[in-house]
Amino acid sequence: MGRPRTPWIAPDPAQLCMACDDIAGFAVRRPKGREAQVFPSPADSEQMKDTVRGRDVWPMEPRLPIADLARPIFSAVSDAIILCRADTLDIVEANPAAILLYGYHLNELRSMRLPDLSAEPEQTRKQIARTLRSGKTTRDVRTHRRKDGALLTIEASGTIFSWQKQKLLLAVARDYSKHLKAENATRLHAEQMEDALMGTIESISTMTELRDPYTANHERRVGSLAERIALELGMTAAVAKSLRVIGLVHDIGKIATPAEILVRPGRLSAQEYALVQQHARQGFEILEKVEFPWPVARAVLQHHERMDGSGYPDGIKGDAIITEARIIAVADVVEAMASHRPYRPAQGIERALSEIEQSRGRLYDTAVADACLTLFREKGFVLAEAQDQPLRSIAAN
Repeated sequence: MGRPRTPWIAPDPAQLCMACDDIAGFAVRRPKGREAQVFPSPADSEQMKDTVRGRDVWPMEPRLPIADLARPIFSAVSDAIILCRADTLDIVEANPAAILLYGYHLNELRSMRLPDLSAEPEQTRKQIARTLRSGKTTRDVRTHRRKDGALLTIEASGTIFSWQKQKLLLAVARDYSKHLKAENATRLHAEQMEDALMGTIESISTMTELRDPYTANHERRVGSLAERIALELGMTAAVAKSLRVIGLVHDIGKIATPAEILVRPGRLSAQEYALVQQHARQGFEILEKVEFPWPVARAVLQHHERMDGSGYPDGIKGDAIITEARIIAVADVVEAMASHRPYRPAQGIERALSEIEQSRGRLYDTAVADACLTLFREKGFVLAEAQDQPLRSIAAN
């Protein structure tokens, strides 16, 4: 606030107090060039009277008449504002935005109670009751009804305040319909993009399986088991879903492995086995440029690593192996041992579980191994069921 053009020269303190009704305060010049002392108005304290005697006083800029500003502000805001009595909920005033939103004339609104505007009046009464109990502003999304019967999705807030010894409820309503439509459109687009991603992943998985008919549905079963292990470990549904995705593509690097090696019966030579081992890194190189929301490429790279460092391709161990890769490792071993391969018959699920049990803590993460054993031995999980659910169906979960 600035000073007026001319000061009051040494005014009488009593007269100054009367003048302060029309100003925001005053400043008193202090001796020897020191800063002025500022007093708010009304200024009727003894300290003020002692300060101003014999000194020049500058009145500050006039105070804004808040009462006069209330009506223009009330009328100008774009949100619907409705005032009602807190005890009866009778509407006493509404701004133009409320009239436009609900389609009633002002006199019609003044003859109504606030719950009359709601399509779910009982819920509205509960929200108002919360406001009355707490004394704080409450917010909720509710369904209201216009005069013409059209339904409105409303973001409603309520605040209790006192005026002239009576309690009033200030209700503010904002049309939430456009915001809700935008949210729904965004969610639908995200779901469509996720469905496209999941469809692409399924196609890639199918392409891999076509080159290696002996391992048909291997990736699907590994993904399903990995998902269940993640849930058993207490991970979120979103993380569990990521394990299913990783399972579906964990062997994608085998696209670069010669088909005659993949389908050859009998044991592989050391050189041929070395070629097969390259699939983990080749899978990583294929997937690293895809911006998945999960560490898919790293998990594919590490799914043959072991906790003691005896795995491949990098021989890392312990904490250097990400959790997703530890889960895929266990699921991959169980499914591979339980199923037929060109170079050996199926060894059965019990033999596979014994391998996991005996090597827990050494080759396989202890918690992951225990979760897997619990699924099969206590909760009746069956690998044969794993291939039935399409990946896209879990996108909606």
